[in-house]
Amino acid sequence: MVPLDETEYDRWWRSAESSLLMARLGAEHDQHHHACLHAEQAAQQAVKGLLFAVGAGSRARGHNLSAVGAAAAEAAGTALLDPVREALVRLARHYLPSRYPDALPGGAPVDQFTTADSAVAISDAECVAGFVSGAWQALQDAAAERSDDERERP
Repeated sequence: MVPLDETEYDRWWRSAESSLLMARLGAEHDQHHHACLHAEQAAQQAVKGLLFAVGAGSRARGHNLSAVGAAAAEAAGTALLDPVREALVRLARHYLPSRYPDALPGGAPVDQFTTADSAVAISDAECVAGFVSGAWQALQDAAAERSDDERERP
């Protein structure tokens, strides 16, 4: 078993928390395209951080949030439940349209996203963050248990 890299997890997790804060601030200031963009980024950072922390950083490449999330679940040895999978799919839809004026017909991103869009995106990012946090805690608990078992052996 590859040792858990707490430093790597922490730096990605703090980035995810920062992106989620920016999503909330964007929503509060009617910048719903920014809220959706940063919610998607928070999820990307959270799942990629889990991959890097368990020694599977090579699987953290790219921006297919659904694939990266599935890889993180597999690498952590946990199931990717439907609510998390669905949140990843919804968030992935924001990757380009929230950034570029030519990604959606008929206007700039600032004109294309609503309060409801940002509320769902933030909720989805929180769902993904909860999944990652729970998986990380389970990995830490298992590592501590293995360590305790090893100390008890003669």
